[in-house]
Amino acid sequence: MRNPEDELLPAMNQLASKFVNLSRELGDVWERLAVFVDTGYDFGQETRTLNTTLSQPSQDTPEPKRYMLWIDGVGNYLLCLGEQVTFGGPRSNHDSADVSLLANLSRRHATLIRGQEGYLIEAHSPVEVAGRGVDHRAFLNDGYRIDLGAVGLEFRIPSVLSSTAVLNFLSDHRPAQNVDGIILMDETCLLGSGRENHVRCPDWNDSVLLYRQQGRFHVKCHSDMFIAGKLATDNVPLLPGDVATGNDFRFRIEALDTGISSTATHLSGRPGDG
Repeated sequence: MRNPEDELLPAMNQLASKFVNLSRELGDVWERLAVFVDTGYDFGQETRTLNTTLSQPSQDTPEPKRYMLWIDGVGNYLLCLGEQVTFGGPRSNHDSADVSLLANLSRRHATLIRGQEGYLIEAHSPVEVAGRGVDHRAFLNDGYRIDLGAVGLEFRIPSVLSSTAVLNFLSDHRPAQNVDGIILMDETCLLGSGRENHVRCPDWNDSVLLYRQQGRFHVKCHSDMFIAGKLATDNVPLLPGDVATGNDFRFRIEALDTGISSTATHLSGRPGDG
């Protein structure tokens, strides 16, 4: 006769294993949430920002959708703000792709789309995702490899609390700007040493939250930070060309596709070159 406890033991072990895994996942979420809390991020600001933005009069000058993020001692990153970002070959005219790579690609090779259910890629020319060819569209998961012809990219969503994604280069192909990575920015972008950050800055003691509000960039940090030489407060935006500095960091952004920035004079340099 079988002991009832012996029949229950496998189920109890399985339940205990699920509880341990859930505890680990919750711990990971709280660890990532702590970064937002430490920087003083207001989770309710997006709703207020949307209401305020809808009441703003339209402007004749379109807002740039691409920026360069220069971080001293770390690298250069292309910030793309649109919900749809196109990828293609070398830039030849104003109708070129948002990300023009120095590779043998078609003018509009693929489009990355951010939607309510996550990210997907739309193939206009040969594309592979996780080793499989894409006929039309394919959803992207964290860690997937994307191959646009000979161009290899790694798709990452470092933080569960942000829809911002990162593309890391797996091949030697780069845009003309020779960036170190591409950030598909939604509302927030985390800079810091932890793995939950969109840009890993190994030598930083503080985490910095870069976010969008009313069409402008703003920053938050647990420690004192200066923008253009002045102590930063919640209502001080980070404008193109402004330098943000802290105890152990220094970075700036530059707008592309517009005449309001000094990007053209800096694209050939590295952060801190001038």
